[in-house]
Amino acid sequence: MDPHPTRMLRWFGDENSEVNNLKDDYFSRQDLDVDFRNKLTIQNKEDIDLVNKYARFINIVPSISIHPHLTKRLIEANFKSYFWWTPLVDNPNKKDSITKILYQLSNKNAMNTGGNVGAASWILASFLMNFKKIGVIGMDYAYYEDTNFINTQTYHELRAIARSEEELKKFFKFDSGIGNKVFFQDPTFSWYCQNLKEIVEKSNTIMFNCSEAGLLIGKNIQQMALEDFYK
Repeated sequence: MDPHPTRMLRWFGDENSEVNNLKDDYFSRQDLDVDFRNKLTIQNKEDIDLVNKYARFINIVPSISIHPHLTKRLIEANFKSYFWWTPLVDNPNKKDSITKILYQLSNKNAMNTGGNVGAASWILASFLMNFKKIGVIGMDYAYYEDTNFINTQTYHELRAIARSEEELKKFFKFDSGIGNKVFFQDPTFSWYCQNLKEIVEKSNTIMFNCSEAGLLIGKNIQQMALEDFYK
């Protein structure tokens, strides 16, 4: 659902990855695994081949908000089925509702997203597909305590408004999380995490959080290792 023109291509294989990575350090800053970071070209080629080979067996659920570059990649990959939807961005009952305009343009049903892809996936599985046992992984919404601020997603934006490194620290919130380890959130992660916790709390479905890290803790959220979830 992310509308960025190049970043989301990474997950499906990006034919122009080397050029796009030169212009944008978003992923290179956050790839804390140096070995993985140094093999991006090889990994990207593998991703292209895997998607091209297996897309025809896979259903995909893209939002109409994705960039045309990604739309082109998804269509060319020839996925089994495409279930398009409209993101709910405001109250559709409002006179000048953007959601209503988007729906009228696309004729695709609108769905609350929770503000991010992880939350949108949970909503789709829980409320629309009515799955009763849903496990999630990689949804920690936080960074390990020793992560350098420059390796966080919104570092450049926050540094632009902070008058000093000391003031920059005030934007980050530290807390004890899963496994009794300390994690921290930037304002974006904090907002995303709170949104998802409120959504899960109002649902009748238990979320099995298999991430084993982070600050996604709350009502109706059960912490579990991925291996135990599959058992």
